[in-house]
Amino acid sequence: MEARMWDAQVDVMKNAYIEGQSKGTVPRPGVMPLVRGELVGLIWGRPLKVG
Repeated sequence: MEARMWDAQVDVMKNAYIEGQSKGTVPRPGVMPLVRGELVGLIWGRPLKVG
């Protein structure tokens, strides 16, 4: 994957997190597995509760 593509994806997630914080929520954690630079899936973490 090109560095520009990776940087763009990271920036989108960072901006979503920052914007969500201002609204009192944040996006669920996610992982985007890549094989030879190609996106092959998307994994979302489930909500966690402490305790």
